[in-house]
Amino acid sequence: MLQPTILYSSETWPTLKSDERSLQTMEMRMLRMIAKVTRKNKVRSTRILGSLEGVTIKTKILVNRLRGYGHTMRRPMNYIGNKVENLEVKGKHKRGRPKLQWGHKVRANIKKYKLDKRDTMNNIKWREILKELTTRKG
Repeated sequence: MLQPTILYSSETWPTLKSDERSLQTMEMRMLRMIAKVTRKNKVRSTRILGSLEGVTIKTKILVNRLRGYGHTMRRPMNYIGNKVENLEVKGKHKRGRPKLQWGHKVRANIKKYKLDKRDTMNNIKWREILKELTTRKG
């Protein structure tokens, strides 16, 4: 009940590590409340996750982001999402490091998990790949 509410539109989030850490902290607090285990009981988070047979919120965000990417890639090239994906903004940039963008995060995930962009065109195969990502440890 809680994860769908928390993860609403997470396929568009370019999450920072600090965002993921905050979400994981909140998730573990909720799971501890559900399992009626306090930190004083000294039960490890991995044991709580294993006993409740859940997928971490970090993994769920990753899968949602890649699912949204696959959906966008299967749309026609004149679709606004595909136009924005290939958009190059001209002009001066602000000083400092540029803000993290959704496309950068998706490309990093594709590279990290050694995925093929062409697999997004086959909806069934892409779903199988995402299902495998949810069961993968680490």
